[in-house]
Amino acid sequence: MAFSKYAIEDARKCEKKKIIVGFEKNQIFIKGLTKNSDANIYDLSGKLIENLQLTNGWNSLKTSVPKGNYILQTPNESVRFLVK
Repeated sequence: MAFSKYAIEDARKCEKKKIIVGFEKNQIFIKGLTKNSDANIYDLSGKLIENLQLTNGWNSLKTSVPKGNYILQTPNESVRFLVK
């Protein structure tokens, strides 16, 4: 099986866009952004919970999000995460 040069470049771009979200002791940790951006946290019903200002790279922000399942949405990607 042969892959074109463009398919390989597209796969590399997808790998770089991975966002990792963690939550511990009222802090949310977000890693993997490639530029400064706004992000929103939604509950699973689609209700906006919080708006965040994120920077390139690693972010650690205090938040008062209650226990549950949430979606972090950035301009390029959405990630589901759990607050225990």
